[in-house]
Amino acid sequence: MLDKLHDVGRSASHAVGLIVDRTAAVDLRWLAAGTLLYFLSQAVRTRGWYTILRASYPEATGLRAHDVMRAYLAGAGINAIVPARGGDVVKLAMVHRRIEG
Repeated sequence: MLDKLHDVGRSASHAVGLIVDRTAAVDLRWLAAGTLLYFLSQAVRTRGWYTILRASYPEATGLRAHDVMRAYLAGAGINAIVPARGGDVVKLAMVHRRIEG
């Protein structure tokens, strides 16, 4: 039993060592480029959703772009944690408050 635990500990230690080695080898320029592209994609998706909502509800004068961005990013964050697209419900609830009727 103790031998198996020792083997598991050694394997886990080896895995952590590999992760640390690979992380240290990451080129920071590529990391920055990937981060920038990710934020750009979120901004484009958010603006697209805002445009779709404004076209669907032209009378919704209380709907602003930053409200949609806030709802979209909150929903995306929740989707990363909660299964079954729970963040989409949050997105819709947050935007629904800004649309009259």
